[in-house]
Amino acid sequence: MTTRNHGHHERRVLGGVPVTALVKRVLSKAWADDCLGKAAQLSYAFLFALFPFLLFLTTLLGYLPVPNLMEQIIALLAAVLPGDALHLIQDNIRTLVTTQHGGLLSFGIFAALWTAASAIGVIIETMNRAYGVQDGRPFWKVWGIALLFTIGLPLFILV
Repeated sequence: MTTRNHGHHERRVLGGVPVTALVKRVLSKAWADDCLGKAAQLSYAFLFALFPFLLFLTTLLGYLPVPNLMEQIIALLAAVLPGDALHLIQDNIRTLVTTQHGGLLSFGIFAALWTAASAIGVIIETMNRAYGVQDGRPFWKVWGIALLFTIGLPLFILV
């Protein structure tokens, strides 16, 4: 960032553009591309994807051979939940952790992938709008790409 002295006014310049003009341009472009609406849609989609993923994880616990798992989970929940709330969900957690539910596990992973891919689809749509790209691909192809990103991104992060 540089400053230019024009008479008795000093103007800040960033990349050859006055900062005030840059801020106005960014705000008008964000408004025109409905960035706030897309951000709300994206946050809702990821929040909606969180619950099936948690269902998948808790169902997966029944398949893991971890000693004293139930006691560890109850101890962790007791630290953050009031006693009455813990008492209400304790039996459900015990059932999920100690028994294996193949159908619930399958439903959880399917729902988590579906909702997370929908969120990635919102990102694709938002990027297309921001860059002025008209996407001519059919729905199934866009959704397939979103699903591949949904699966590939966590694998990439793990690696």
